[in-house]
Order: sequence, then C-alpha cells, then structure tokens
Amino acid sequence: MIGQADRRLLRDLARRVADIASLPVMTDRREMWKRHNRLQRVRPLVLVFPEGAWRELTSGCY
Repeated sequence: MIGQADRRLLRDLARRVADIASLPVMTDRREMWKRHNRLQRVRPLVLVFPEGAWRELTSGCY
C-alpha cells in the first residue's frame, strides 16, 4: 500500500507533469513531432534517453 507522504509526492509530481504538458510550447513540439513522423521537413528534433548515463549528467563533471 502507498503511504500518505508517497501519495502526496506522486500527486505533486503528476501535477507538475500535467502543467508542463499543457504549456503552449508543448503543443508546438507535439505538432512538430507529428510532422517529422509524416516525413515532412521540420527543424531538427532531438530525443534523448540518457539510460545508464545519469551519474555523468548529474555529477557536474564537464
């Protein structure tokens, strides 16, 4: 069972994700990805999945 503190944390995080997803810039980005997937020309798009590299990204080493 999920405790009250964890439930509150998850709900806060879900609210943040929903707030970010509702920003106008995200509508533009979704449309650009749809155009990209239809093989229409759009500016270069970058999708990043830093699997296994979180330590390097967060360590502050440049």
